[in-house]
Amino acid sequence: MAACHAPDGTPPGQGPCPAMGWEFTARSGSGRPTAWSVRFTPATPPELPTAFATALSGADAAPGPGNASPHYLQAPGQADEATAPLREAGWRQDIGAYWSVWYAPDQQAVVTTPVPPGTDGYGGTSWLLAARRATDRTVLWMAVAHPNTPTPLMRALCAALTDPAPVPRPRAPALEVGATALAQPSPTEIARP
Repeated sequence: MAACHAPDGTPPGQGPCPAMGWEFTARSGSGRPTAWSVRFTPATPPELPTAFATALSGADAAPGPGNASPHYLQAPGQADEATAPLREAGWRQDIGAYWSVWYAPDQQAVVTTPVPPGTDGYGGTSWLLAARRATDRTVLWMAVAHPNTPTPLMRALCAALTDPAPVPRPRAPALEVGATALAQPSPTEIARP
């Protein structure tokens, strides 16, 4: 398992890793082929890579009973299991022949489920999570995940994406981001180094 971060302004492929922003990659061993990877663009809200990393290292991280593989190398389950938080949060689902697309109630965010290789006669597609500006269709950030990314990890991303709690930010977002709930940091949070 590897996690890389390319600081803002680092061109992809240069610096500590080939990541666009954050990249998580799983392999069954050193020098083995990649089992899956998840990449986040630099503008992705930090709570999404954080939710992913937390799910990767959390209490549910141990292999299940009778399973010797680490949880991050488990076969993916059904996409419906991962997208349950979207359904519970009132996102709308558009069902295609081989995949489904979920739209946020404000139409500013989208999640596309993967198409397993060979299902559609092609090589398959990845998970896509993205958000756009409120004023036009300009993409603000996106994340892509390999179709083999384990379902609990994708569910954690979907849950973080639908979390309505305001997140403290060092500055207010631009107006084109749309309706925003801002949180004032507590005096304790301000005093932290």
